[in-house]
Amino acid sequence: MLFIPITLSAQISIGARVGYGKFGANFEPHALNQLQRPLYNSNFGAVLLLNNLNNCGIQFECNYMKKGWTERDEKVEGSKFTRTLTYIEVPMFAHFELGKGSLRLIGYVGPYVGYKIADNTESQNFEASFIRFSRYNHYSRPVRDFDFGNKLGWGIRYNFGKSISILIDGRYDLQVAGGQNFLKKNVKRSQPDIIQASRLQETSLSFTLLWNFYHFKVEEEYEGYVPKTGL
Repeated sequence: MLFIPITLSAQISIGARVGYGKFGANFEPHALNQLQRPLYNSNFGAVLLLNNLNNCGIQFECNYMKKGWTERDEKVEGSKFTRTLTYIEVPMFAHFELGKGSLRLIGYVGPYVGYKIADNTESQNFEASFIRFSRYNHYSRPVRDFDFGNKLGWGIRYNFGKSISILIDGRYDLQVAGGQNFLKKNVKRSQPDIIQASRLQETSLSFTLLWNFYHFKVEEEYEGYVPKTGL
């Protein structure tokens, strides 16, 4: 006779994270990318992690993110344009860990949704480029309020006893905002939209401090089943 054990066992952790990343935008046609330079910004947020005995779990976050892009025209001294888009972003990751000791490898992947709360531009000696790319209007075109995508990351986790853990990881954003565009479409039907795609980009490092504040375990043990050890 086949006996199937049912075990519900998990660890609940809450904490805070800070990150620092390189941001940009990928436009099509690619001629719009030729003046771009990396834009570096910090971000921070709160974390909730539910992790089971098999080192698999779900990680929720609520983050304050500054994305966008910056451009420089090397032909014009001191020229610079920066557009900063600020979001409240909520990811939901599938969280995986490899190892059972204090030091573990971690990985995660999952979708996120963000809501834009600010859109700021700064420019200096950039008038020539405004004229050069005026027919695209990507410098001032409105941005969608909602941002969608998927992120993946990998790194390490270190446990200081049973209560405190730190996570250090790298992240990469696979944005699918609005299907193909974070910029809104051209509202003038008489004019075709010559921007085929616009996607925000993110590559970042993240540091998270977790408090493993609660363990719960409910087991229904059947004949022949040997319970696993605790977390």
